[in-house]
Order: sequence, then structure tokens, then C-alpha cells
Amino acid sequence: MATIHEGETGSTQGAEDLIFPDINSCLTVTCACEGGVVIGGHAVLIPEANQLSLVKIVEVLKRAPVRKHLFLIGDNATWDQNLSALTGGTFSNLRAVATALNLGDKVSLIDVEKWTNGGKGMVQIVFHPATKTMQILPNQGGKALHEEKW
Repeated sequence: MATIHEGETGSTQGAEDLIFPDINSCLTVTCACEGGVVIGGHAVLIPEANQLSLVKIVEVLKRAPVRKHLFLIGDNATWDQNLSALTGGTFSNLRAVATALNLGDKVSLIDVEKWTNGGKGMVQIVFHPATKTMQILPNQGGKALHEEKW
């Protein structure tokens, strides 16, 4: 299992899961790639000095092997509304992130606000490369709130 915390990127493949814990106002940007590779980043609204910005995370993902599907999961409404200001004009909206990764027509945009009680709670996002499945789970564990195959 590989865990990606705020401002980090990481990857996994095969039987190893990729986990994004503590998601409420964050944005996860994850590519499912050829060969069962999953690579992603955990963007925060205002990165600290030791954290990667969304623009830097996208730069990392551009170097990923053949990208098949993109997942943009988090507080999508907040990110989409403020993306131009948050990225210094690099991206105008979340779809522009998908376009930058050449995945404009192969993107899942999932807003977690309905499961985080307006940012008061948190969820975790788990990618299972072996089964090509993504799940959104309550942060403390339990039954999947949302599941999607790629």
C-alpha cells in the first residue's frame, strides 16, 4: 500500500493499493495508466513550502506511462471556481487539467462535499490497480460511499 499525503505524489501498480487519506478541501489528481500503473498527487488549496502545487503535480503526471483515465476527486466545486487564481492562470477549470494531460474525454470528476458534510468530515480515496477500481470510503473505514471502474 502506498499513501499520498498533502502536497505529495506517488505511484503503485499490481496488487499494491494507492491511498489518499483525509480528503475534504483537497483535490486528488490520479491517472490510471497502461500496465496497471496508478500515479497521483494530493493537491492542497494553499501549499506550504515543502508541498507540491497542483501545477507541479500535473507536471509529474505528464511524465507517467501511457495514461488511460484521469480521476479528479475532492472539493471540486471550490477548486473549479478558484482554479485560475490558485494556479496563476495555468488552468481555468478542472477540465483544463484533463486537457493538459490529454485526457479531456477520459476523466471522472467527483466532488466529495456530499460525503464530507461541507468540509467538516473527511473521506479517503483508494485505488486498486489489480481490479481497476477506485473507491471513496469514510475516513474511519467502512462501506464504500462511491465506487468506479476504469
